[in-house]
Amino acid sequence: MSIALRCLVCVLVAAIPFSGCRDKAGAPPNKVPQQIIAPVNAANDASDTASSQTPSICSLPPTLERYNETMNVWKAGPHPASMAKLWKLSDSASSELMRDIDCLSESDFHLAETTFAGYILARDEQYLADPNYEFFRDQADSFGTVNDKAFFTFAHQFLYRKYAWVWEEQNSDVDWCTRLSAPAIVDGYLKAESLMATQAPEYGWWLESRLRGLDTTLRAENCVCDSRDEAVQGLTGSIERVPVGHPLRATLEAVLASVRRKDSKMRFKCHLE
Repeated sequence: MSIALRCLVCVLVAAIPFSGCRDKAGAPPNKVPQQIIAPVNAANDASDTASSQTPSICSLPPTLERYNETMNVWKAGPHPASMAKLWKLSDSASSELMRDIDCLSESDFHLAETTFAGYILARDEQYLADPNYEFFRDQADSFGTVNDKAFFTFAHQFLYRKYAWVWEEQNSDVDWCTRLSAPAIVDGYLKAESLMATQAPEYGWWLESRLRGLDTTLRAENCVCDSRDEAVQGLTGSIERVPVGHPLRATLEAVLASVRRKDSKMRFKCHLE
């Protein structure tokens, strides 16, 4: 049989369902797998289907749902009632949301934004999953225990963001400076210690991490809101208010020494640049 005739027969046979030409070894040819259209990056790829919903790359954390359920139970129960469990759940939920906030679908992000009671969420100019301390203070004043009231009054007075104190000022979406002259540095630190010791020990796990962070940020700070003279004067006054041997005093003395020796890592009035 000629080569042309053999090819013609092969084409005709291939038209019969479930049949196919065999090669010289008698094995059927490999089938071409059907293409499966499934976007790898659903947040960036537009869908060609009739679906109006782009699937999430990541899901809302289960902790958020547990927090919302616990909040509902707490609100419906007898008062005063401790908010310590609520606070721990909310802190975990906000950390998990920040981890995945850029890969949530619009609908999931909106759901979190509207149901995460007491938290401010954003992912436009900056990423946020921060507590609204005023909300929690008001809840504590109305329905919480004495310890809750003490802790959330402190948080509302001395905390600006989840990890920022009131003496840390935000100049833009990414730029911050520290006001080293602020008396609140001493006030906030000593108040946190008092809460951990007697007034609200159930919140000690959260307060302790904030105090450790304070020591680190003060020693490493390279953008100071004050002038050099303002920083020297404020730090000197703060040191005088802290007992000798206290860890905060050692931190403040180290920072003051850096200011006085004109450490090159420190820039002053940098929020005005």
